[in-house]
Amino acid sequence: MQRNACKEREIWFTDVRSCRRRRQRLQLGATPVAKLFTTPDQYHLLQYRATVQRIRALLRARRLFVMDAFRAFDTDNNGQLGCSELYSGLEWLGPFRTFEKSDACWII
Repeated sequence: MQRNACKEREIWFTDVRSCRRRRQRLQLGATPVAKLFTTPDQYHLLQYRATVQRIRALLRARRLFVMDAFRAFDTDNNGQLGCSELYSGLEWLGPFRTFEKSDACWII
């Protein structure tokens, strides 16, 4: 996937798809493979996955379920987590070496 540009992959897929006998009803952006044409490589997802795994491990260590953590983080009790609430909650959970406040908005 890394050796081809997104546009090259899209052109190739469109060419292959046009060879099918049946008419294609779905637009290319609505198909499950649409990520292949917008993602330059899969490595940018590693940070997100690592952060999610770290949060899961910290919740497990504190013996919290996701809903319990949500209720604890939601300080204004509006049923939604803002960036500051999420950041404060993650700071409370445990040490994040490279976690910044801007990353809290990115997780949401």
